[in-house]
Amino acid sequence: MSSTYSPADEDEEQLIDGWIRLQYSHSQGKPMDDLLWAHTVLDSICDRSPAECLRMILRILERDSSDFIAGNLAAGPLEDLLTRHGPAIVDAIESAALSKPRFREILGGIWRNLIREDVWDRIQALRLPEVGRSE
Repeated sequence: MSSTYSPADEDEEQLIDGWIRLQYSHSQGKPMDDLLWAHTVLDSICDRSPAECLRMILRILERDSSDFIAGNLAAGPLEDLLTRHGPAIVDAIESAALSKPRFREILGGIWRNLIREDVWDRIQALRLPEVGRSE
């Protein structure tokens, strides 16, 4: 079994759609238990494949760039990714932030928590001043 997640296109689309729908269901006070799999799968991807997780985060943001989804990505999968794999993924995050303005904006929604200091310093350097969040 490969350690890299490589779903069929339709599975990836289902994951993106499921994750987004799950976030909205929580905001409406009616979490859809049948969508919890989307959170579990994305979290598993984060554990196994940092690059694939970042790619999925970017795909979700492309699909729905609303402040609500952007905030959930920042405080959820992106923060988890940096906590678990910061040194291994920070170069790719910097590259994405410099080429994708909306992605750069959501860096302001990340809390430091357990992110390594050297990684956090690099994220802080990318954050837009008007979007910052306290630690």
